[in-house]
Amino acid sequence: MEGAKDGTVCQQYWTKRYGDAYVAEAIGWSESGNCATIYTMSITPEEAEAKLTGALRELKWISEASSTKDD
Repeated sequence: MEGAKDGTVCQQYWTKRYGDAYVAEAIGWSESGNCATIYTMSITPEEAEAKLTGALRELKWISEASSTKDD
């Protein structure tokens, strides 16, 4: 898995259905022990994953060329 320059890495991600929405979620943590959970919601799993991928790229947790499924 790729990580940011500060050592933060995205280790796990998944998409699940909750009621009428899909939630794409990722967990990441840094070498110093800090952790974060990021999630997005949408009416389709593809859109939820696309939103999550965009957020992870913005945080530089994944590269521009990769997707959450590639990591």
